[in-house]
Amino acid sequence: MKLGKLVLVSAAISAMVVPTMVSAVPINYIETTFYSDATKTVVVGGHITPCVSYPYAWGERTPYYDIYSESCQIDHPEL
Repeated sequence: MKLGKLVLVSAAISAMVVPTMVSAVPINYIETTFYSDATKTVVVGGHITPCVSYPYAWGERTPYYDIYSESCQIDHPEL
C-alpha cells in the first residue's frame, strides 16, 4: 500500500513541475556584425543568436561592431 501511495505522490508532483518548465528559447534574435576598423566599411565577421537554432559565428571579432536585435516573440508568437 505504501508503494502505491509513493507512486501516486510522485506522479502528482511530476504533473505540477513539468508544465512550469521554462523553454530555452532566447528572448531576442541578436545579430552582431564586426568590421575591420572604425569606418565600419569592411565586414570581417559576425555572430548570430537566432530564435530557434544554435548560435553561430564566422570570421573575426573586432572592437568595431554593430548589433541588431529584435524580439523572438515577433516572428514566433507560439514560443
